[in-house]
Amino acid sequence: MMSETNIFEFASPEWLWLLSLVPLTLISYWLLRQWAERKLRRFGNRATLVELMPERSRARGWIKMSLFALAIGFVVLALLLAGIAFLATHNLNVTAITAAAAVVPLSAVYILSRKSFENLFPSLLQLLSPFAHFATFCQFGTFSVQSLILLLSYPVLFVFLTVQSADKKRWD
Repeated sequence: MMSETNIFEFASPEWLWLLSLVPLTLISYWLLRQWAERKLRRFGNRATLVELMPERSRARGWIKMSLFALAIGFVVLALLLAGIAFLATHNLNVTAITAAAAVVPLSAVYILSRKSFENLFPSLLQLLSPFAHFATFCQFGTFSVQSLILLLSYPVLFVFLTVQSADKKRWD
């Protein structure tokens, strides 16, 4: 009889319950949409409502859901940062401070000015893109200190991560 081996194994199965948030979010969105549609039908004919409310679009709900999912993503990234801090220090106080330092200002800025989150991800990718900074040297022939620092920081970061990985493998 052959021994049974697992081909696929989760590194942290205790965190799998977080995947339940995905269908819960979608179900809550669907229920809210159904509730809004019932309220709209209560006031009369849909054609009349479209004439009375031209600013209401069907895409608006999807845009709001996308922004909501993006905000959840930022909070998850902040909590991931706190988890990394816990793994590095094994200190709950440092983890709580890191989580609060990441989530509270992010939430406050989002509540105060939601416009500042528009196009945030593409602009962040453009800012950190090595290709865009390399293009300033090659195509435009301009010397930018910001581009130089960014292009030199990538190799330094990867050498640091390589050394950390080698140290971890050596002591494990």
